[in-house]
Amino acid sequence: MKQNQRWQMPLASFLLALAALAPLSGQAQTGQGYPTTATALTTSTTTIAPSATNAACTSQAFTANGLTGFAVMPSFQLSGTGVQNVTFNFAASTTGTGNWTTSPAPLSVSVPASGTNAVLAYVDCPPHTSGSGSANAPYWQLQSVTNANAGTSGTLTINSITIVTSNR
Repeated sequence: MKQNQRWQMPLASFLLALAALAPLSGQAQTGQGYPTTATALTTSTTTIAPSATNAACTSQAFTANGLTGFAVMPSFQLSGTGVQNVTFNFAASTTGTGNWTTSPAPLSVSVPASGTNAVLAYVDCPPHTSGSGSANAPYWQLQSVTNANAGTSGTLTINSITIVTSNR
């Protein structure tokens, strides 16, 4: 009998802890957390020559939450050994249908290449909290991609670019 009593107290503590955690797991299942939306900006393979900017590599407009910003998830690789940055240039708009602020680009995201190894990055872009007009715009668009790798460092192949935004 005494041997069974040794397990009663730890078991009771475990059950109390489990009961305390139950509301947390229920909350996540009801969707009261902060769900996110992933938007594929490019899904087809795009190539960019060494030391070049591809202004044709653009996207549809997407909205960014003013409280949380957005994240960029590019997937790419080079045909050579280059390790210089690949830069993704975004423009902002207050309407989402035009008047894109492109010069200077309000947001550029740089990710280092890794030669012929595939790169999948996740870059957080916090919300713009200063400035006015387009600097705080709710709409964004990919305007161009720059391959800083020169010569035989390789042609850049973009496999996909995904934007992640919070629905908060």
